[in-house]
Amino acid sequence: MQNRFDVNGTVFFVNGLDFTFARRALTRELSGPLLWAIIGPVSIILAVSGPFDTQEMLPLVPRFLFWAFLALSTYSIGFFISMALQPALSRRPYWQRLAIQGLGVSLTVVPFVIGVNRLVLDVWFGSLGECLAFLGAMVAICYGITGVMIFTLPIRDQLAELRARPAKAEGAPPLLSRLPLEKRAPIVRISAEDHHVCVQTHAGEHWIRMRFSDAIDAAAPTQGLQVHRSHWVARDAVRKVRKSGKAAILRLSHGPDIPVSRGQMEELRRNDLL
Repeated sequence: MQNRFDVNGTVFFVNGLDFTFARRALTRELSGPLLWAIIGPVSIILAVSGPFDTQEMLPLVPRFLFWAFLALSTYSIGFFISMALQPALSRRPYWQRLAIQGLGVSLTVVPFVIGVNRLVLDVWFGSLGECLAFLGAMVAICYGITGVMIFTLPIRDQLAELRARPAKAEGAPPLLSRLPLEKRAPIVRISAEDHHVCVQTHAGEHWIRMRFSDAIDAAAPTQGLQVHRSHWVARDAVRKVRKSGKAAILRLSHGPDIPVSRGQMEELRRNDLL
């Protein structure tokens, strides 16, 4: 994977790390109910049990807040790093992905945990043996959670597909079921980038991990046209067409302007947009 940087934040690849993919994946993870259903009970159990001497160091409520923060922050960091490595490793065997992604997660999460313990609890290692035992336990935890992350990725994608199906029975575009409730509105455009699509509605935009062609199919019955290999627009959302040489630029009701490739100019004419 080549290193490249887009100043608008659209693409940011450094040494095989796909931070755009990781950011979108983490946003989807944080917006889902499953993560919070796990973080809440885990934080309560850790607060009540008070492992690593936290029961003696902190009262119950601060102890709960400490463990809730540590659980959420370390999971988020680990998930982000794991997903940043995922696109470059997606075709490798599971054990290779686990080895590399687990190492990346360990190299970021373990120093973070050590720093939090030092700053909040003023805890440091009393001996080399304690240090090695702590590091071993933390690395094992990082690899275990990373393994679950990688293993459950296909399952999460299947669940996302299942959530899209009920909308068909209601006559609404199935694609809207893939969006957060606050962004479910008339579709304006669909744009593709890598393995994701950006769905722009009247209420904002949202990135989804799915194929461009599948997203266009799921936009029905919204009437639209593909004006570029990476862009589909709803016909009613087109406000202005500006010629640009042998191509054109579309001004839509919401979102950025969209280019029209030369090969799709005839499509505009057939839809009486030129």
